Amino acid sequence: MQLIGCLRSKVLDWLKNKINMKFKLAMFVLLIIVIILVINFHSIVGTIRKEVKGDIASKTFYQNKLANLNSVTPPENAVILIGDSIFHGFKINGESGTPIVNYSIPGDTTSLLLQRLPSLNFSENNRVILLIGVNDLGINVAATEIIENIALIVHRLELTVQEVIIAKLILTNGITRSNSQIEIVNRLIAKKFGSDHRILDFNIDLRLHIGSAWQYTTDGIHLNDHGYEILEQVLNTVAQNNAK
Repeated sequence: MQLIGCLRSKVLDWLKNKINMKFKLAMFVLLIIVIILVINFHSIVGTIRKEVKGDIASKTFYQNKLANLNSVTPPENAVILIGDSIFHGFKINGESGTPIVNYSIPGDTTSLLLQRLPSLNFSENNRVILLIGVNDLGINVAATEIIENIALIVHRLELTVQEVIIAKLILTNGITRSNSQIEIVNRLIAKKFGSDHRILDFNIDLRLHIGSAWQYTTDGIHLNDHGYEILEQVLNTVAQNNAK
């Protein structure tokens, strides 16, 4: 009986060790999977987002907005905002004394803007403020491609308008978009355009007067009322300088 009891004990110990080893191996594999998912989180989400949203340009809201903008003729001395939903949400109050016209469309990307640019109306005395690229990052467009597209946009605009002012991308909460990717784009904007264009960095004022994106956005990317108050102050300053 002692022999049987000893054998049973050894078998049980062997089974426990096997189970522990398999459990540890499973936990190790799970940890590796989690690490891979975390590292590639924004890329994975971007791929899903691209598939779910489909072709934004074919959506009814985009086509309707495009048709409305194509019929606009801006005043001779207007400051024109061109971008995506960040600029689109800006409510123009006219306090600057200079007319501000908004040509922005939610969901717009640099490639879509290049396509719709020829149909927009401009005056040679207009100044354009360009804020575009965050939706490109949302569908995994490379930072270098974003800059190449922005350069084409700027070139085409400068054939028509007096000045193009380029805004750096606004930092998010780090979940909706990768802030490290945004910072790469912003550094490339400064490097590519900083020597011969005015660069606006809304992040400086947002950080100084409000704090982080958790405080100046509604969902981690789109600005709340407080965030737009800061944008308004910066844009009104630009518009007032334009009027001088």
